[in-house]
Amino acid sequence: MLLSKHFELAEFVVSETAARQGIDNQPSDQVIANLSGLCEKILEPLRVHLARPVIITSGYRSVELNQAIGGSNTSQHMTGKAADIIVPGITPFDLCTLIESMNLPYGQLINEFGRWTHISLKTSGKPQQTLTAYRDNNQTIYEAGLINV
Repeated sequence: MLLSKHFELAEFVVSETAARQGIDNQPSDQVIANLSGLCEKILEPLRVHLARPVIITSGYRSVELNQAIGGSNTSQHMTGKAADIIVPGITPFDLCTLIESMNLPYGQLINEFGRWTHISLKTSGKPQQTLTAYRDNNQTIYEAGLINV
């Protein structure tokens, strides 16, 4: 099922953890609508601007899958409003910097450990957050702004 010109639903629901543990990771119609919005408002404009593939490394997560991987209880992945992405040949820091400059309607933009980019749709009433996640003494630290880690 196409969510936008360059993104298919299958990209957002594939999960090795779900497959290994027999977890149903099929989204509801509302979640599919949210994923379409994420694609139309953020991912598709980014893909067109870059003129190269944007790879979804983590998209929709059912509540059970989110718990299995230790995700946040408030993760927007569970509502289809967030995705973790990579773009071959572009560092997560550079990708975050580009996304920020494009004025896309994101809620959270996170350079995650210098390994991938987390992006979510803006939720009304909440300010945009631009963060960097890194490890320090075996703890995950979230710091405001973009840092090249």
